[in-house]
Amino acid sequence: MVRVGSNGLYRGLAKGHHEYNTAAEGRAVPRGTSTNVDDHTGGNLTDTISTSWSADPEVAQFGAENLGDTYVGEGVMLRVRVEGVDRSRIIQIHGTRHERFFEDEHLIAHRS
Repeated sequence: MVRVGSNGLYRGLAKGHHEYNTAAEGRAVPRGTSTNVDDHTGGNLTDTISTSWSADPEVAQFGAENLGDTYVGEGVMLRVRVEGVDRSRIIQIHGTRHERFFEDEHLIAHRS
């Protein structure tokens, strides 16, 4: 089940994040080829075909303003309408064994 605020998923990246420039262009690009959800949620974010999104815009806003625990104050927030994404590509993390940070997280798997 995808719980979405205003039927959207949100992704926030602060200036200084390695994917900030891509996000500023309105794109979310994964960095790898692994399709394993455990790889992504376990911290191996450099080798998966997924990008992280939240159904909670406040979570994305925090990500757009902070690099980890450091306040940056400048960033970009992306929003994607769920209707525009093939549901088979949306992987729910919240409420599953993969949940670690309680961010109402979903992954969007990109084409490999």
